Amino acid sequence: AVALRDVNWEALAIDALALVHLMRGEPMKAIVAGERAIEMYQQGTWEHTVMYVQNVIGLAHLQLQDVDAAIVALKRGLAEAVDSDDIRVEGMTLFNLAHAYRLKPDLRAALDHSARAVQRFARTGGGELAAASALHDALKARAGGIDVAEARALVAVARASLSNPDLHHPRALLIDASRLASAAGQADLLAEAEQLLAQSSRGADPAHLA
Repeated sequence: AVALRDVNWEALAIDALALVHLMRGEPMKAIVAGERAIEMYQQGTWEHTVMYVQNVIGLAHLQLQDVDAAIVALKRGLAEAVDSDDIRVEGMTLFNLAHAYRLKPDLRAALDHSARAVQRFARTGGGELAAASALHDALKARAGGIDVAEARALVAVARASLSNPDLHHPRALLIDASRLASAAGQADLLAEAEQLLAQSSRGADPAHLA
């Protein structure tokens, strides 16, 4: 792309690189590549693609546990998705914002964003709808202090989102699910959470994903 002086394809390649860094558990590299991709997109004709990069940058900040920076990036992605009428990206950013507010912690905001994510994904379907629905159930269970229901829902979120790099990595959820299942004496649920936890650690640095 550089040799051909094609700014659009150069931006797309750097965008993809940002996602690879995210999946490898290299959040700082993901942010640097993402910001460069945005610059390149803005020089070309594919500026509408920036919303995907903002989602990646937001997820990278979540890996770094910089929740406030994650919220800023994800809100930018959400605003651009709304402007572009892109329902799937709206759902992605709302889902990831729900995770961010869960970590903040701001349970009311997390519930609001997860409910809106369910509404958006209801129009696109697939595993993303299952992930958003389970996250909303987990947050409702937390609000009600129902530990077993929360643990079960967190495992369901992880199962539905584990292979989707556009959604927040579920390792932290599985750690919470394991703790809740252990405290409640739910051996089968604990085993399932730990199995998914082991699977979630493959190919990434767990220090960044915790």
